[in-house]
Amino acid sequence: MTTQRTPHDWQNAPEHERDAEILRLRVMGHTLAEIADHVGYASPSSIRRRIEAAYVRTVREPADLARDLEVQRLDALLVRAWKVMEDVHFAVSGGRVARRKIVDEHGLWVPLGITVDDKPIYAEEDVRDSAPVLAAIDRVLKIMERRAKLLGLDAPIRHEVITVSQIDAEIAELTARLTEAGLPPDVLADIAETDTEGE
Repeated sequence: MTTQRTPHDWQNAPEHERDAEILRLRVMGHTLAEIADHVGYASPSSIRRRIEAAYVRTVREPADLARDLEVQRLDALLVRAWKVMEDVHFAVSGGRVARRKIVDEHGLWVPLGITVDDKPIYAEEDVRDSAPVLAAIDRVLKIMERRAKLLGLDAPIRHEVITVSQIDAEIAELTARLTEAGLPPDVLADIAETDTEGE
C-alpha cells in the first residue's frame, strides 16, 4: 500500500476517492482488515459495507462484480508477467553473470589482442538466459486462458452427432444415385452385403 495519505487523511478525503482507494486495494488482493487500517476505518465490516455500496451504485449484479474484480487482478498479473517476458535475463554461474567467447562467421573466436605474456585475449559477451522468458510466456498464456474463460471469449467447441437413421438415409441416397448412374444390381448387392458384414 504505497499511497502517501495517512488513515486520517483518508477519513477526510472525498467519499469517491476513498471508495476508489478501497476498491483499488481490494483488487490488489488486500484483506478487508488491511484496507480498514489503511483508510482509517474501525473494522473490516465497515470496508465490506463500503465495497457493497460502491457495487450497488454501479447497478451491477454480484457475479459481474466478482468477475470484474478477477479480470482486473488478471490484468495486473498480465502486466507483470509481460514485463518479465520482455526483459533481458542473463545466466548466472557461481554468483556471477556467465560469459562466453564471441565467435565470428567462420566459427572462430574473435581476438581482441594479446596479454603481456603473449596470450590471446578474445571478445566475450554475457550469456542470455531464456528460461525466465519461456516461463513468463507460459504464465502469460495461462493468464490469458483464464481471462478468456472468465469473459467467455473462447468459441464453444462444436460437436456433431450423427444418428443411425441419418447414416441409413445417407446410404439410401447414395444407393439411389448409384442406381440412377447405371451401376449393375449385382454390384449394389455386393455393396449392401459388405455393409451388413461390418455391423
